[in-house]
Formats: sequence, structure tokens, C-alpha cells
Amino acid sequence: MLHPLIPKIRFPACCHARLHKNLWLCLGLLALALGSGSQVYAASAQGIGPLQVRNITPIAHLYGIPAGLGSQIWHSASADTQPFEYALNIEHASLFTTGRAPQTSVFLDGETTVANYSIRRGFTNASQQRWEWGAAIPVVLHSGGVFDNTIEQFHDLFGFRDGGRSIAADDRIDYLVQVDGEIYANFQDSKTRIGDVRSWLGYQWFDTPKRSLAARAQLKLPTGSVASLSGSGGTDLAVWLEYGEHSLLSTYRIGLHLMLGSAYLAEGDLAPRRQNHWVGFGQFGLYYQFSPNVQLHAQLAGQTEIIDSPVKQAQGAAVQGTLGARIRVRERLFLDLGLVEDIRSRSSADVVFNLRLAAQL
Repeated sequence: MLHPLIPKIRFPACCHARLHKNLWLCLGLLALALGSGSQVYAASAQGIGPLQVRNITPIAHLYGIPAGLGSQIWHSASADTQPFEYALNIEHASLFTTGRAPQTSVFLDGETTVANYSIRRGFTNASQQRWEWGAAIPVVLHSGGVFDNTIEQFHDLFGFRDGGRSIAADDRIDYLVQVDGEIYANFQDSKTRIGDVRSWLGYQWFDTPKRSLAARAQLKLPTGSVASLSGSGGTDLAVWLEYGEHSLLSTYRIGLHLMLGSAYLAEGDLAPRRQNHWVGFGQFGLYYQFSPNVQLHAQLAGQTEIIDSPVKQAQGAAVQGTLGARIRVRERLFLDLGLVEDIRSRSSADVVFNLRLAAQL
């Protein structure tokens, strides 16, 4: 069974250079306004690290591919006053994409929001080694959303082709995932559900003023479901390293971040015969310390193929680019803003808006 709109749509590649230039201009103006008018605080380890973004297409987010957490373990200088970090990370993706092959079709027209509620805390063992533990509970919402018309106008403004958005009704949801003749998800109404819960443990390998390295392991539990596109139905384990270089380009107030890891995905409920059990992932990012309160970020992140299928939407290798900023609102309160774009066509969302608010208490 093929979705009736699938034969009518083509997805040409688009060049995003002009968009990135304008985004950097907007972020620079925002940083200037915030940096000049706010109280100055000293930089801290808790303010250094990547923007926490993932591939949140309705299929990719089901699996245990982690977001980067930074090369410095969450900690306080005083062992007696280790703070908690409480954070709300909202990722909102707008999708209009389709792919088909014999007995396989994916049609995604709607908006997906993942709101992650997380907590983490550092601790030091008897040998004075620094560790970190954390957990995140996602709430997944699939809906028609409200951004279709805005994105169409945005495409017109910058001369981008809309990939077929204009032939469909605005602000509707229509999600279909069919692989090898079996329908795993098919709904045209909004759905809200708890997703797959994640927990992790981190270890500070080393941390100096010039560079730092952290190792982490994450366990993802099957608390969501494939039918509502909120969970994979499998238990996943990911291990990764995160390296931060704070000295190489410090003259220019630039630091870099590198993340590399692998995940073992237990057999899930979505196309289990086609699922790859081992998936690699990585991230590279630069941040510019615009002011004591504002960092500008540019990141590239990707993962290898999860589902072995000629239809890239379910779920092929993906590469995403992120532009954003981290704003120190108060001494222990941070706001992250990011805009994420699909670079490897069809394997991630057209655009993702990211907002994260983190408090150290």
C-alpha cells in the first residue's frame, strides 16, 4: 500500500549557504544585545559544552543515539556541595518527506516535538576520581503543528524549493511507516506519549585548562512504543568519548568539541529483520566566546544507518548541521537556542528548533 501523495513528490537538493550566513548574522545581533546588557559572570565548566541536539525524525529518535553532553563532567569545586542540574530540552521538528520502494513506503507530514526532562549530578569517589550520573524522561508529541505556512514563506524568502509542501494542506499530521509490506505506524491524529527513558554514567578521564576528555555510557529502556512512534521496543546501550580543546584557538576565543561513539541496538519492533545492531555516531563542533555570557555554536553531527533499506527516511545514515547560541541568563541558569538542518537529504528533519533551559541547584 502506497500513500496517495507519494508519486507526486520529488525532493531536490538545496544549497543552504545563504541561509547559514543570515543565521549567523541574526545570532550575532542577538549575542550583541544580550552580551552588552547583562551582568557579567566568570566562565565555568558548566557553561562549556555542545548544544544538546539529536536526530529527532519520528524514526531516528526511537533509538539510543545520545546527544553530546560535553567533555567536562558536571561537578563543583567543593565535594560537599555537588550541584544538581535540572534541564528541559525541547526539540521541535517540522517534516514533509516521503520515500518509497517495493513494499516499503514512508510518508511524514507533520511536526514532532520531543521534550526531555533531565537531571544529572557529579560525584567524587574515594580515589578522587570524578564521575557523573544522569537520567532523562522524554515526552513525545506528534501533531499537525503550526509552522507549515511559516516555513513555506521562509523557503520563498530565500529562494529554496519546498520539496512538495505546497501541494498538501497546512498544519496537518499524516504519518505512515511501512517496511516490507508491514505497516508499523499509520495515524492522522495527534499523539502524546512518554518515550524511551535514558540513563547514563560518565567518567572524567582528564581535565586541564587546555583540554579535557570524558567517557560515558548510556542505557535506553523500551518505555515507549513503535505504534505511536515514541519508542523502538528494544533496550539500547551506547558508549562514547567526548574531547574538548580549549587552548589551540584560545587567542581567537574559539574552542572545539569532538564526540565519537558506538551504540548496540537490541532488536526492536520496527523492521527487526532489517535493523542494524551496531550504529556509529559522532559530532564535531566549534564555539566562539562572544562575551562572558554568550557563546555562539556551530556543529556537525551524524550517525550510520539504523534500518537497512533503500528508503532513506526509514532510517538511513544522517548528517545534521546546527547553528545556535548558549546564553548565561544568571550565574546558574543557561539558555540554549539552536536551529538544526538536514545536510544528508531525507535522513533527518527539514528543520529542527531547539530550546534548552538548564538550572544548577
